[in-house]
Amino acid sequence: MANINSQNVNKAEEALRLANKDLISFGKLFLPDDFMRSETPFFHYEVADAIDDKNIKQTAIIIPRGHGKTVLTKASIIKDFVFATKENFLFYAWVSATQKLSVGNMDYIKHHLEFNDSIKYYFGPMRGRKWTEEDIELTNGCKLISKSNVAGIRGGAKLHKRYDLIVLDDFEHEANTITKEARDKNANLVTGCVLMVLPFIMTLSLIILLTIMQSLLKIKKNFLGKLLLTKHYLTKLLHYGIHFFRYLK
Repeated sequence: MANINSQNVNKAEEALRLANKDLISFGKLFLPDDFMRSETPFFHYEVADAIDDKNIKQTAIIIPRGHGKTVLTKASIIKDFVFATKENFLFYAWVSATQKLSVGNMDYIKHHLEFNDSIKYYFGPMRGRKWTEEDIELTNGCKLISKSNVAGIRGGAKLHKRYDLIVLDDFEHEANTITKEARDKNANLVTGCVLMVLPFIMTLSLIILLTIMQSLLKIKKNFLGKLLLTKHYLTKLLHYGIHFFRYLK
């Protein structure tokens, strides 16, 4: 019996080691309902590698709706938080297009950090003293805030620590890119609140999640189009089109 227990412990340690190094492995171990429903598509490995690579500070992931970019990013946040230590806690911000999406994304992360049996088995209780719809803190000091407006993240800090990661999740969509004024407002918010500080906060990472608009002509007019055309401020751009695939380094 002792040998069986020892084997089980070794397998558990190996599974945890692999999950720490690889986002897809983490998802299959801790989030099987999302990662084990079907065979992992090839581009998920590429997206996961880009999100996992801490040497890549600014990443844009542009994929059609329903292709998993948001789930992969939420899984990455959970992964980063559970493996973090109190001495090196993380401070992240998630910005969604609407309050409904903002709360939904936070609920997913909160649920797994609090109730996921596998996470509790390996890491113990993770829920900290603050646990609201927009702001959570973990027992290891990690903090995540969720907003429905880019301007809402301006000036955020915890114990004099600035953001380690800002996620912009579909902040541009069909409803807020109709007019030139609306598109300019989107670009100015992102430029003023996020992009301008990137050169001055060396620890800050940025992930931009965007859905492909209906036409390339429309894309060229908005902030997504500017990313495609200039790759300004980006370290890596992953662009998976509906009718074509293009990967730009």
